[in-house]
Amino acid sequence: MAFLVHRKEYAQGMLRPLKRLRPLLLLCGLAVSSCAGSGEVISLKPTQDTLIYNYLMVSGMVRGSLIGGDIPRNRIPELYMMQRLTLYTVIRATAEPTARHRREAEEAMQQLIAAITPRSG
Repeated sequence: MAFLVHRKEYAQGMLRPLKRLRPLLLLCGLAVSSCAGSGEVISLKPTQDTLIYNYLMVSGMVRGSLIGGDIPRNRIPELYMMQRLTLYTVIRATAEPTARHRREAEEAMQQLIAAITPRSG
């Protein structure tokens, strides 16, 4: 029985600091809820920077495949040229943002990913 009393006192002791912080927590909650209700809309439309971020990720995937030994040595020059071409299309799509340039850059990145994806069979 003494053990249960001790646990109850311990639990109350742990909650004491939270009771003192209750007004601050309430104020923070109100601030967050007011921000959430401000009506600001986040756009998910791709930007020119999205292409650059995507290229960096794809480039990292290629490097990881090379370092991991997943790519045969005789394919390294081909992947190097594909990666350079992909970088060129991303730079062009960023410098001259048209739907065609964006599509070409996205297709080049998809081809690069396909080139490093292991084929089953």
